[in-house]
Amino acid sequence: MDIEGKRLSRRSRRDSEVLGKNKKRGLAALFLVLEAVSVVLDVFGRSKPASLAAFLLKIKPQAERQLGIIEIVFSVLQLIATFIHFILLVSDVKYSYNASVLFPLAFAIIAIVFVFKEEEKVSDSSHENLPTAKFSSINDSVLNSPIEVDLRGSTVDHANSVNNLRLRSRQVEEGPGIEGFRITGKATPGEKLLGCGFPVHGTALCLFQWVRHLQDGTVQYIEGAINPDYVVTADDVDKMIAVECVPMDDQGLQGELVRLFANDQNKIKCDSDMQSEIDMHISTGHAMFSILLPMDSSENEEPATLILTRSRYQIMLNSTETVVIEEKFSKELSIKVPCGLSTQFVLTCSDGSSHPFSTNNVRLRDTLVLTMRMFQRKALDDKRKGKA
Repeated sequence: MDIEGKRLSRRSRRDSEVLGKNKKRGLAALFLVLEAVSVVLDVFGRSKPASLAAFLLKIKPQAERQLGIIEIVFSVLQLIATFIHFILLVSDVKYSYNASVLFPLAFAIIAIVFVFKEEEKVSDSSHENLPTAKFSSINDSVLNSPIEVDLRGSTVDHANSVNNLRLRSRQVEEGPGIEGFRITGKATPGEKLLGCGFPVHGTALCLFQWVRHLQDGTVQYIEGAINPDYVVTADDVDKMIAVECVPMDDQGLQGELVRLFANDQNKIKCDSDMQSEIDMHISTGHAMFSILLPMDSSENEEPATLILTRSRYQIMLNSTETVVIEEKFSKELSIKVPCGLSTQFVLTCSDGSSHPFSTNNVRLRDTLVLTMRMFQRKALDDKRKGKA
């Protein structure tokens, strides 16, 4: 009985060992099939939104593709290791390593290192593409020309910026943009305004255009006002002004147009002192302004005086008291003001002739222009009413 029992015990152990080996082989075969399916899905399933690693680590599309290649490589290596594991089990070769643990662990470590490298690259490129010169601070100096302001310190000439601003900007997700865009400065005649903000998403330069919004709802692009800074003139009084900015990157890709109104979207008004001076001239019906008349023979300017009365105006040379221009106010009379820190104005008379003049400062020029326009308006009103 003892011999028979031992024989049965040995047979039971052999059967158990055979069953265990078959179970291991079956599991190894199953893992081999699963790994093969995984490789097929990795290779031919790249059209899916994202790989698991890319989804979990939230990396960008370009880095996702690179990480996908690494994932495929490790899947193939895992398949080879599983196949070797299966062969060793079938051959009853003893071994001590576990590939199913080593390869996923190695892939996880490489994926994490890869993501940190990508984040470092993005951080470096952000610092390169987000300079804070000339556009980031209220107190920074402003380029007076040319038209396009390069945020890295250089400038690019652009003769047709007005037309380009009218074109619809190409809007791209996460494209060039401006954050914290604002207008600084006092919105009164003779004062300078500045459009400024912080460039984001690779913005390298900006196209600027200052515009007037008239009472009838129409928009007037201010000729020559294509810099981030703008000097308010007499032409802006009783109108709303705004600045339009189109950010661009190094490749010429345009972001969304940004528009911001000055003076909290209220009409531009004169400061109290200028308005008081204009009202005084209107109430007395008489005004005199010192002006400078360019001479034809040289670059010198001749001092002269502009005299305004209720119905007419005249310009007289100070040196000889010679009257060079004198006429009644008419609807053909116009006074044009150039853009920028200019003290000039151009007077177009009723006969169509144009005469450039200048003053000692911008404030005096704007006071003169506004006063003369008021005299002209009241003279034409009186003429319509039959009082002139």
